[in-house]
Amino acid sequence: MALKKCKTCGTLFDSIGTPFCPACVKEMDYRYKVVRDYLYDNPDQSVEEVAEATETPEWMIMSFLRDARLTMKNASGLLRCDQCGRAITSGRFCDECAAKLGMKVRGAQEAIRAGYTGPRMHTIEERKE
Repeated sequence: MALKKCKTCGTLFDSIGTPFCPACVKEMDYRYKVVRDYLYDNPDQSVEEVAEATETPEWMIMSFLRDARLTMKNASGLLRCDQCGRAITSGRFCDECAAKLGMKVRGAQEAIRAGYTGPRMHTIEERKE
């Protein structure tokens, strides 16, 4: 485990990959549920309106959107596909780029299963044979 400083509160903690301490993770999980429940009843709200109504920071709501934990109708234009730059409502990639990425991953998995180990380095001795 690595000792890290929490991105939210600044306390030091033993990290297993997350940039947030356990207390902040617990608070973020609580905030996620509050925002999710609010959006269930008010689906047409903007990020600013949701942040104000739920007393949740906008950056946290944007994080939920980017992690694809939430989808908002009015989030289009706030998030862009990491690959092509198209406006998206949730996640990191648009549907088209996600499908292309999935095809590449499946192709790589099939190549590994088939025994492909990648390009090989050839030596002069091999050329003489």
